[in-house]
Amino acid sequence: MLGRSCSLRVLLLRVFDARPPTRAARLAVWALLWTAAACSKPDADNMAKASAKTPSASVAPPEEASPRQREARPTPSERLGVRPEANGIEVGEKAPDAHVRDADNKPIKLSTLWRQTDVLLLFYRGGWCPYCNYQLRQLTDHFAEFQSRKVVPVAISVDRPSEATKTRRSYEIPFPVLSDPDLVAIKAYRVLSPVEAGEYRRLVKDGVDLERRTGNHEHAIAIPSIFLIDQEGVVRWSHVDPDYAERPSVEQLTAILDRILKETSPKNEAAAPKSAAAPKSAAAPKSAAAPKSAAAPKSAAAPKSAAAPKSAAAPKSAAAPKSAAAPKSAAAPKSPAPR
Repeated sequence: MLGRSCSLRVLLLRVFDARPPTRAARLAVWALLWTAAACSKPDADNMAKASAKTPSASVAPPEEASPRQREARPTPSERLGVRPEANGIEVGEKAPDAHVRDADNKPIKLSTLWRQTDVLLLFYRGGWCPYCNYQLRQLTDHFAEFQSRKVVPVAISVDRPSEATKTRRSYEIPFPVLSDPDLVAIKAYRVLSPVEAGEYRRLVKDGVDLERRTGNHEHAIAIPSIFLIDQEGVVRWSHVDPDYAERPSVEQLTAILDRILKETSPKNEAAAPKSAAAPKSAAAPKSAAAPKSAAAPKSAAAPKSAAAPKSAAAPKSAAAPKSAAAPKSAAAPKSPAPR
C-alpha cells in the first residue's frame, strides 16, 4: 500500500508540472496522499509483528526437546518371563551385585537396595526413548500397587546422573533412577545392546547424542529388561525383550508378583513357628518351676527325716550295761577249775 501511494504521488506531481492545478485540486490531492499514508501504516505494523513471531534462520533450535512418550504394546502372555539364551539372568541364580551411581553421582551397590525389600530391577534404554518414558510413567502412576506388595521398582540406564535426574524430575518418579554410564551393571546382567553406526547417526539426527548423555564413547545401551530380586539376592523372575516397543504392562507385572508371592509365602509361614517358637523352647516358668522342684518344706522336712529321738534312740541301741556285761563274758574263776 505504501508503494502504491508513492507511485500515485509521483504521477500527480508530473501532472501538476504539465498543468498548474487550482487550489481546490491541490487540497484534494494532499488529502488523497494523507489517506494513502494512513492506510499503509497498519500494514507496516502487521508486517513487523509477523516478522517478530517468525524465528529467524540464525536462531538455533534447542538441542533436545522435552521427554516424549509413546504407548508401548503389552507383551503377549506367552512371552512373559522369556529371555534370549545369551541375555539376562536365569531364575534361581544369584543376582550380580554391581556398582552404579545415584542422583548425586555417588557409587551405590545394588545389594543395599534388595537387602531392605524385594526389588523390581528395570533396565531401560534412556530418557530419550519414548517407550521407556511411557513405561516409567506407568510405574510411577501405579507405584502404590507395588508398595502394597512390598516391592520397589529400581530403574537403570546408561544416562549419566544429570540426565537420569532430569528424567526423574520430569515425571516425579518416586523410586530410584540410577545411572550406569560405565556399563558395569548392564554387562553383569547381560543386557548390553551395541548401537551400530547407522543407528547412531539416526539418533544424532533426531537430537539424541549418546556420547553427550553418557559421557563415554561406548555407543551402547541396555536391552529393555526386568528382574525380580528378593531380599536374599536371588532372581525370582526375569524378562528380556529386544523389541523395545513391547513392555510388560502394570497389570501383567502385578499379576506375576501376586503369583510369585503366593508361591513363596507358605514356605515362610511354615518355617516361622519352628525357627522362632521362643515361648515354648524357653518356657521359663515350667523348666525352672522353683516351687515344685525345690519344695523345701517336703524334701528337707527336718522334723521327720532327722527325728533324733527315734533314729538315735540311745537307750536301746547303745545299751551299755547289756552289750558290755563284763562279769559274764569274762568269768575267769570258773573256766580254769583247779581240781
